[in-house]
Amino acid sequence: MFGWKGSPNRRRFISTVTGAIAGMLAGSRAVTSAQSQTPGKVAIGRRVVTGFDSKGKSMIVFDGSPPKAAIYDNPGKVSGYQAWLVRSVPADLTDKSDPMVNGYDRTEPPKGGVVARMTTWYPGRFNPMHQTETIDFGIVISGNLELGLEAGSTVLGPGDLVVQRATPYSWRVIGDKPCTIAFILIDAKAESRK
Repeated sequence: MFGWKGSPNRRRFISTVTGAIAGMLAGSRAVTSAQSQTPGKVAIGRRVVTGFDSKGKSMIVFDGSPPKAAIYDNPGKVSGYQAWLVRSVPADLTDKSDPMVNGYDRTEPPKGGVVARMTTWYPGRFNPMHQTETIDFGIVISGNLELGLEAGSTVLGPGDLVVQRATPYSWRVIGDKPCTIAFILIDAKAESRK
């Protein structure tokens, strides 16, 4: 279908996305406490990033909160952090620096790139219909979130995963508890509308 089945680039791409999801979910233990947090007090989970030591053995490179510049907080509305940024795929794994040290203030990843984030929306929060040229994987960690589309809607809860394929959509928190969701956004070519 994509002309790259079994290719090394496809395997590296899948490995990059899987690693990003695993790293975000590793940090989700602390973030699930977001249900008891109050606006203005951001619950940030651990961010665990792996790499290699000087002898070529796998090791943990970063373990803890993301850099302060990667954290965002709009009290009573939304809070979270940008977990990781891949500027292009395949990812350059020779770069040992933390791409989030200076933060990342865009919604979408760079052209050909990937961005991973953890977001908590508070009760009553509504994001109106919008569209990005990305394919997004959203995994609900806690709370409930309504995904609105032009022709219908559905409510997502803990453990649900949505694959958002560059279609117009909106979000609305359902209930009286915050909703925390992990997102991986991948640059994509949008389908032309008929």
